[in-house]
Amino acid sequence: MRALIFVIGSMLFAGSALAADAIQIDVSLPTIGEQHQLVLKTINNDEKYSEMTKADRATVESALLEISEMLSGGKSFVSLDAQSKQKVDLNQGEVNRLLAKAFRDSRLICTKEAPIGSNMIKRVCKTAAARARDNEISRNNGTQVNQ
Repeated sequence: MRALIFVIGSMLFAGSALAADAIQIDVSLPTIGEQHQLVLKTINNDEKYSEMTKADRATVESALLEISEMLSGGKSFVSLDAQSKQKVDLNQGEVNRLLAKAFRDSRLICTKEAPIGSNMIKRVCKTAAARARDNEISRNNGTQVNQ
């Protein structure tokens, strides 16, 4: 019972702490297979997740596969034993965290800049992660940092 309360509480907290439009999974719903497919389609085709690293993509895919296997055959989250519930909950948390991070990192930030030697202002748009990388390079005197 305490585990169920913990899971529900963590879902409520996670939803409020994450970006409003980021895709999230919810293992308490019976549509985990559809959610799995939607997440994979979204992270592979949607520019809102373009800054997701290959390692994070692999982690998301692996966690989704594990969740789908544990909930296969019509099993529901409630019907799982305590250890399985904990494993599914941890995987769900990791997937939702990585999705929210990629969503935040992939948002476009546009500024108006005048290129050096010109008075013509141009609109320059970069993702939040690209701006962070540029700032890190600038801080390191123009030497590129391996990520």
